Amino acid sequence: MKTPHAHSILSVFVLVITGSMLLSACQGNSAAPGISLVGTLWLMESYRNAQGKTVPAQPGSQATISFEDPDRVFGNTTCNQYSGSYQLDGNKLTISPGAMTMMACVDPALADQESDFLAALSATETYKIQGEQLMLLDQAGATVLTFKVLHPSALTGTNWQVTVYNNGKEALVSVLAGSEITALFSEDGKLSGMAGCNNYNASYEVDGNALSISPAATTRKFCADPEGLMEQESAYLKALESVKSFEISADILTLKDLNGTVLVKYSAQ
Repeated sequence: MKTPHAHSILSVFVLVITGSMLLSACQGNSAAPGISLVGTLWLMESYRNAQGKTVPAQPGSQATISFEDPDRVFGNTTCNQYSGSYQLDGNKLTISPGAMTMMACVDPALADQESDFLAALSATETYKIQGEQLMLLDQAGATVLTFKVLHPSALTGTNWQVTVYNNGKEALVSVLAGSEITALFSEDGKLSGMAGCNNYNASYEVDGNALSISPAATTRKFCADPEGLMEQESAYLKALESVKSFEISADILTLKDLNGTVLVKYSAQ
């Protein structure tokens, strides 16, 4: 028969164990309903750079990751697309980046981000999900990458803003600081937007993932500032004429040519 004192000690012991279990659960995965590691497209919010500091993703950049059954991983490194494999055991996670396209990041900040992103993937040992946020951690438990869920956008009716475009010299380049390139695909087959200096209009046809865009008509302004704006506008409009397909990953729209080369990337606004 237990004494009152013994019963009190037992009660405290149960409370301590229960509290520890609850704390452990709070510190682990607490994903929002319908959110899981596999089958979700994740957009990078912050990363650990080469100096060991956690920094936010470069404005307008797109670094993503998607885990698919049984062990494949793919996404965007910032300027390139990649694929690879992963191993999952409980909350233990290792990632092995594999094949990657070879587009150059002309902006040094984007090139550094891409390098740091790949290094962080390779350093991953565990993960946790809290709400709609994914955190990848290294062997010491330090966060090396933080992502958020990307929810899908539609081609039509979405305000798209260019993040990078193909300059016609086998390189994806960022839009000039102080300029903006946009696109709006209407339900009636019309495409309109701002090309940087001038407004433009074109028609388009879509069939599944196939997409073709007619040569655009534009207003006739000349803009001297920022330097190179007219060259950027010309390269963008020329790229549109070569579009043969599109793909949408959450809020990222990518236009490609017949060979699958990336011509333009947009983000939903």
